[in-house]
Amino acid sequence: MNMKKITYILTLLTLCCVISCEEIDRYPRGLQSTGTFFASETDALEALAGIYDNLQNWAFYTAKLDGMTNNSFERGMSNFGLVARLSHNPTSGPQSTIWNTAYKGVQRSNYLINNVDKIPSAPEVISILKAEGRLLRAYWYHVLVSYFGDVPYYTEQLTVEELNNIERTPRATVITNILDDLEAAIAVLPVNPGDTYRASKGAALGIKTRVQLYEKNWSGVIEAYNAWNAIKDEAGYGLDADYRNMFLAAGENGPEAIFQVNFVGEGIDNLSQYHVPQVNWRDYREVQPLLSFILDHEVVGDTDPEDPFIGRDPRAAFNIADEEVTDGTAISETGYMIRKMTEDVPRGTPYDQLKGDNIMLVRYSDMRMMFAEAENELNGPSAAVYDVIDEIRTRPTVGLPVIDRAVINNKDKLRDAIYSERKFEFAYEGLWYHDLKRRDDAYIKAQMSLVTEDNRLTSFESQGTDKYRLLPIPRNEMDINSSLSQNTGY
Repeated sequence: MNMKKITYILTLLTLCCVISCEEIDRYPRGLQSTGTFFASETDALEALAGIYDNLQNWAFYTAKLDGMTNNSFERGMSNFGLVARLSHNPTSGPQSTIWNTAYKGVQRSNYLINNVDKIPSAPEVISILKAEGRLLRAYWYHVLVSYFGDVPYYTEQLTVEELNNIERTPRATVITNILDDLEAAIAVLPVNPGDTYRASKGAALGIKTRVQLYEKNWSGVIEAYNAWNAIKDEAGYGLDADYRNMFLAAGENGPEAIFQVNFVGEGIDNLSQYHVPQVNWRDYREVQPLLSFILDHEVVGDTDPEDPFIGRDPRAAFNIADEEVTDGTAISETGYMIRKMTEDVPRGTPYDQLKGDNIMLVRYSDMRMMFAEAENELNGPSAAVYDVIDEIRTRPTVGLPVIDRAVINNKDKLRDAIYSERKFEFAYEGLWYHDLKRRDDAYIKAQMSLVTEDNRLTSFESQGTDKYRLLPIPRNEMDINSSLSQNTGY
């Protein structure tokens, strides 16, 4: 069934909620079945569409997450940029946005998983739908533990009273449950699901690899990667030769796409107002690349003080644009704007002529780099690690030289090379914040020292990195639920 045919009004919310709309917006209000939904496969697909719709909401924030790092300045209602200066607190910052979005995904995933058995469909259809729900639930809990550590974990439809008294579950327990969901999904999901918006076995293996990476379970990363590698040819995964094009409408569903968010319809046909900036950052400029980030790209030729893109890693120009040169204006406080994931269209192009480009949450290069990081930690430096970095650096549209193995000649130097490659390869894909958190305090402070536009390094030197590694539990959630404890430092 084509995604465009699935209604996005989310019938499940109006049929199934026994609480007010105001309560729906608060964590973690449950969905209660009336018993009249899930009467057909179409009902189940609409419930599934509800989870993917929420994934679209999350995809909008992936570029904004880089505002929490040393490569961008971020402004706007979500306040991601406060984290980069350690100015966030339980009432100010991005934590409520992340918490609410993720728990909405948990709710909708639980609703599908717990009710899909009711539909009069073939067992294999039900099995795949449930597996998809479990993959998506695992993804949402992965988001939650990555930002908050211990979080309330539940898989059933709870009463309001139960939700108002639920405690945080230890991170290790949540991770175990996430991996259980992913294993169940991997066992069932097809390698090629047919509909491009539907998650695949490769997507489940990709999320499993990342979960293990964030836990620094290096052997777990290798195990998950090897399982993915065994199906990659059948799935058609591979390196995209055109770095910029893979993030545009013309390059959608290409060989790098493993787990992606499909924006469907023309213009804002099936998108909420919050998705609009994803198709035209020129009109919003909430994420503003820093000059220091551009200058940190590898120098590969003669540079020009008047044009920082000249003589540097081509990915700088693929991902970032000089705002004044591009649009003849200077709204951005840094003078630069995101080019990645935006079409080269004139400023002011009517929205009905724009298309929401897909956002990749896991792609081929990331899988290769996750393997390289784990392989280096276990066996580095090894030829396999160098080969991965060279493969990505030398793609035709990037054309960087291979890594100098005589200079980058030990595990520590190779680790830094891997992180450097990730920083530029995955800019504005929402990964660099989590990459930084895997490193020690000295590395984080060294990265923040590259920023000259504000007081980031000063903040880290005076406050340390604990506040950076975990966000606070939102104050409004603690006001609702006295059983919640706060993270250290808040």
